[in-house]
Amino acid sequence: MIVDFDGRVLAEANQGPGEQIVVGPVDLAALRYERTRRRGHVMPAHMRTELYERAGKSIYPPGTGAESPVDVPRNELNTRTGRDAVGGGFAGHEGA
Repeated sequence: MIVDFDGRVLAEANQGPGEQIVVGPVDLAALRYERTRRRGHVMPAHMRTELYERAGKSIYPPGTGAESPVDVPRNELNTRTGRDAVGGGFAGHEGA
């Protein structure tokens, strides 16, 4: 199955036994544009690598559990911190 950045199914394999190959369109320019426009959609910046010993270093700032409930400004700051930790996100992606 190929799904775009808005969750639309672009291509899907037929149900049934065995392996199948799925081919479909991927609009990289639109994907890169949406990654610059949408603030909370930089998945590598949200990775909680401290949960997995093989993942290496922490990216998304860990919490202590003592903070007040997450609000939009703090989440944007944490996302920006994570984005900076991964070098701005993706190749061809400029941080917003």
